[in-house]
Order: sequence, then structure tokens, then C-alpha cells
Amino acid sequence: MDGLTLLSEGRAAGLIVLAHGGRLVVRGPRSADAVARQLLAHKAVVLAALAADDGSSCPWEAIEPGPACPRCGSLEQWQDLLGRQRCGVCEADALGKAIKLAERAARLRQQAQPRKPAPRLAPGCVAVGRVDTLDLDSGKPSQGQPEGFGGA
Repeated sequence: MDGLTLLSEGRAAGLIVLAHGGRLVVRGPRSADAVARQLLAHKAVVLAALAADDGSSCPWEAIEPGPACPRCGSLEQWQDLLGRQRCGVCEADALGKAIKLAERAARLRQQAQPRKPAPRLAPGCVAVGRVDTLDLDSGKPSQGQPEGFGGA
């Protein structure tokens, strides 16, 4: 079988096929196991096709890395929401802080249970020493509550 045909079948199945020295490296999903075994069975032909391949059949395009971090020289970088480049080595704690903030926000949302509102007083229901209240939501009176009950 032709090496380029085998390569394109493997790539179409989602496999990554690389030549590492004299070895053939095949990685991909388990569903493409049969195609991977076929590539390995024709190792010599596939290695020759990889050597002759100009990259035109590759579905990915090469991306040039950005500039290295001026402090540590690392290429591990990410971009924040404001578009600033951040170093993954120098600012490794920033991700940890973001995770802690997200966990704290989740805890606070969980703790903020909706509370039942205190009954409101009907106008003119206040008596000396005791308060007669009228629950405006249900319309039922509640008499003889201690003073201050209901938030008035």
C-alpha cells in the first residue's frame, strides 16, 4: 500500500503520525486502532512517506511562538481578558488565585439562601407595648406579638 495514502487515512481518522529518529510514533483515539495498526504494519513505507511529505497534507498549520518572557525566558504564556501577555512561570500563582476566588464566590452564593421576609405592619396597627400585625401577603392578622416584631 502507498505510504502517502496510509498517512492521509491515519490523519483523517484523527491520528497524529510522526517520525522520531528511526521510530514511527502514532497517537490518537482508540476508535482508530485498526488504522494505527495498519500504519505500524507498513512502518518502512510510512517513514519514507513522512520523510518525503512537504506538510501540505497536514490539517494543522504551524504557529510561531511569541516572544519569550523578559524575566525568565519562558515561552509558556497566556493572555488575560485585557489582552496583556502573562507568563505561566512567573505568574503561576495567578491561576491559583483565580481558582480560589471562584471557589469562594461559589461558597458565598451557596450561603446566600433566600430569606423569608419579615411580616410588614399595616398602617395604624401599633399599640403601646404590644404590636398587632397584619401579614400583607396572606391577609391574616397576627395579634399580640412582642414589640419590634415585623421590623417596625
